[in-house]
Amino acid sequence: MSLPHETTAETVPAGRAPTSQPGTRVRLSAATAAAGLLATVLTALGIWWPLAQGAYFPVVYLPGAVLLYATLAVLLITAPLPISRRGAHVVAIAALTGLAIWTAISIAWTPARDLALEDAQRTLIYPAAFFAGLWLSTLLRRQPALAVAPFLIAVTVVTLATVVAVISANSAASVLDVEETLFFPFDYRNANAAFFVVSALVMVAVVGRRPGPVALRAGAASVGVACLCLAILSQSRGSLIAAAVGVLVLLATSRERWSTLVGLLIVCAPALVLLPQLLDPFAAEDRQLAFSELQQVGRLIPFAALAGAVVAALFGLVQGKLPQRLPSERTGRRRARNALASLALLAVLATAGVLAIGGVPDLSDNDSADPGNRFTYTGDLNRSNFWEVALEQFKENPLAGEGSGSFRTRYALDRTTAELPRDAHSLEFETLGELGLVGLGLLLIGTFAVGVGVIKSRSHGPDEAFLASAALAATAAWITQGSVDWFTSIPGLTAPVLGLLGVAAGPAAYSRSRRLSLRVRLLPVLALILVLAALIPHFISERLTFDSARGWRDDPQAALDALQRAADLNPLADAPLLVEAEIARQVDQPERALVALAEAERRQPSEWLIPYQQARLLAKENPDAARERLRRALDLNPLEPDLAELRRRLQSEAQSPEG
Repeated sequence: MSLPHETTAETVPAGRAPTSQPGTRVRLSAATAAAGLLATVLTALGIWWPLAQGAYFPVVYLPGAVLLYATLAVLLITAPLPISRRGAHVVAIAALTGLAIWTAISIAWTPARDLALEDAQRTLIYPAAFFAGLWLSTLLRRQPALAVAPFLIAVTVVTLATVVAVISANSAASVLDVEETLFFPFDYRNANAAFFVVSALVMVAVVGRRPGPVALRAGAASVGVACLCLAILSQSRGSLIAAAVGVLVLLATSRERWSTLVGLLIVCAPALVLLPQLLDPFAAEDRQLAFSELQQVGRLIPFAALAGAVVAALFGLVQGKLPQRLPSERTGRRRARNALASLALLAVLATAGVLAIGGVPDLSDNDSADPGNRFTYTGDLNRSNFWEVALEQFKENPLAGEGSGSFRTRYALDRTTAELPRDAHSLEFETLGELGLVGLGLLLIGTFAVGVGVIKSRSHGPDEAFLASAALAATAAWITQGSVDWFTSIPGLTAPVLGLLGVAAGPAAYSRSRRLSLRVRLLPVLALILVLAALIPHFISERLTFDSARGWRDDPQAALDALQRAADLNPLADAPLLVEAEIARQVDQPERALVALAEAERRQPSEWLIPYQQARLLAKENPDAARERLRRALDLNPLEPDLAELRRRLQSEAQSPEG
């Protein structure tokens, strides 16, 4: 059984206008409407999620996921689906979806079931984003480059909003973290830098695309300059390596290597001119001065962006008058010479950039920071200890790992540093420790299949080659930095990258035959409906918890009742119960607080915060019980300063005459 609109428009005889067939007009309109809806949703999420702290928190990513899944479900029933049922894209979707399912299954053995649930929900967004980009690209098969428009529009809006926020901020706390580096909009400088580096690489690809509209290339140059400036303000050390890898991949995969290299120079030059001012906030003597210098350089970024746009426009006009040689005319020897020349020039530029930033750091002193910037500071890195703990998790549970979300619990027990991160700060190490060989295998298979799909699409034409080059460069930067950081669990950064990869893989996935039975279409629709049914109660629970924690002082009893409903809606979560216990403590209802904490411990027996809160509540009325609870908390988190302080207080009270 097939849908009425599934006959492809490609069946129209050659030389005849598609509009001569009324049925074709209807089918073409269905494809156009579907493409418009997909593009609108991807653009909306690409703007909304980055500007909402990267959509890290469930109150943001859950409604966005509902929107994405509902859109896909509707289109699976109503829209053309010109996607082959075989190929690398199918393997990629299956592996990435399998990774999300395996993450959800690990709830059965993880000590952090609520975190595993959140991880599964985030991970499921990524194959959906890839599929949405893939579908959009196949629907726009005659003009595949248009499929990148949602990404370009979203990046432009987010970049503009960030520059405006920097210029118009009322306080340093709204845009700068404690080290005076830019943390808006992701609330995490490394995620900030990764987003803007990835975006700048795509903009460089647009500037270097030939042929390309002059206005588009000028606009891309201006946005790319602003992105690079914002990435420098974020001062993420990992972003330097990620940017270098991304540039190498961009030049290696671009069909217009010299044009792309000129585009890179156009984007980088204005940012390098502003480099001293971009580094000033971090080197400022006090916070207010750092904020003032940030706003000063923020006002210069639009002028730097304008300069990039003007140069890009002139470059486009001049290049448009030059004859274009087809790639097939280039010999292998010329390609090799061009590649070597490009890499040599890139090496010179990279060396100049390092020297401009502050020279080669002194690796012999890991505790000294260059006062002028954070890029050349080699201290304060505890990642090796994070990775050691993750590897220990893997050694003890090599096949399945300790379960998603378990790293935080394990690190609290085994750490040798003062930090208490939730993630292992490495996509590969964390996957290995939490999900074992099964999880890592699914991740590697999905990544390899995505790459194969993009590379296969590259040979379909110049537009397809442009999309592949941009997507591969962006992904190379994302993977490089994600291998030493944790932002891969931030949907506002990761989902756009997967969507861009889907767009680039679309040309090879296109199929002229759309005769998919209704039964085949209904299977994923039913799966999406089940996912939606599971997401909605979780979202309501998160919303009730968030609102109660923020506004409980207006009506404490109503907040306590709302938190109880939130706990009932999500039987895996301890957050509503912890918030309920804290509010009950503050309104002098210790019995209710203890009941909430007891239920929270039943749900998350390995969470050290629960016995700690119990010890605080019992400290005056029942010191012996408080000490017992404190011992339990110390067993779970031996190096926690708050626990040590509470232990000293309890010991002091026990030794006092009143005690």
